[in-house]
Amino acid sequence: MKMIVTCFLSLAIMAACNTNADVQQTIGRKADTAALVQRTLIIGSGGGFTGIYRGYRLCSDGRVYGWSAPAGGRDTGTILFTDPDSVAVFFGMIDAMNFQQLNYNDVGNMNWYVELQQHGEEHRVQWSTSPPAGTLVEFHRSVSAWVMRRSKQGE
Repeated sequence: MKMIVTCFLSLAIMAACNTNADVQQTIGRKADTAALVQRTLIIGSGGGFTGIYRGYRLCSDGRVYGWSAPAGGRDTGTILFTDPDSVAVFFGMIDAMNFQQLNYNDVGNMNWYVELQQHGEEHRVQWSTSPPAGTLVEFHRSVSAWVMRRSKQGE
């Protein structure tokens, strides 16, 4: 059941990234609605007693979305619009760690994941109590901390 909900959330997030309807003015700048999203990076975590999942979606055009919703729900909104170069750093990091070659799917009560969507394909690495070897856990923390820091700058 959790896997179905996780897949549903991923599809809902991917659909939202492809629409320009929710592009809004944030931090004093207007988003370029003509920008083409070529890559999307999603990090998230959740589960447990509440079943709530939280995460961020970084689009290659600089839009950053955040959500916090119970499994099966959706609460997504643009929280930040930044220069594409700002998010390109994270896409470079994910490429440097050969993310597409990582195959790890350990689900449990609480789950963390990183997903890369590009060229119509998705690749996800998910873990619970035993994280994968390497730098992916630190990458997850770094992206989350960066988004929280940048979104607070705009308040």
